[in-house]
Amino acid sequence: MLDLDTPLSPTLRAPSIHWLATLSPSPSLNVSSTHTAYQPPEPPIGDVAHTYAFFLFAPAPANVVVPAQRSPFNWEDFLRGNGLAERDVVARNHFRVRNLAGTPTVEVFPPERARETVSLASGTGAAGAVFTGGVGSSRVKSGMGALVVGGVVLGI
Repeated sequence: MLDLDTPLSPTLRAPSIHWLATLSPSPSLNVSSTHTAYQPPEPPIGDVAHTYAFFLFAPAPANVVVPAQRSPFNWEDFLRGNGLAERDVVARNHFRVRNLAGTPTVEVFPPERARETVSLASGTGAAGAVFTGGVGSSRVKSGMGALVVGGVVLGI
């Protein structure tokens, strides 16, 4: 699970990793290995809503290379280090969290990052959605259905 909106300085936001796990390929989809301990979503009080994203890959790498640090998380380095590419993302889901409980301890937050836009694919035989902006480049994934999973790497 990635927080795509972690403030690193008053002018910079970058992704940070909150959880990296490998799921078993069995029908139960149990977490078979936790590579980074789970950190719950907890954006700074008063900051903009943070986007927390899950990415599922197939096939999963044989040996997961864990990032040396949680933040900033470098998407391209993670893909390259694990022999993955954007085309290996078979599903993605996200949710947004804003923390309004309490008094902000930071007076200045970096500007909000550009949001990813989603539109349905169109045309004869089209399926899936087109994602533009955000992490990575534009891409089309066809044939995806609803999927609720709490891991980043999936072995199928």
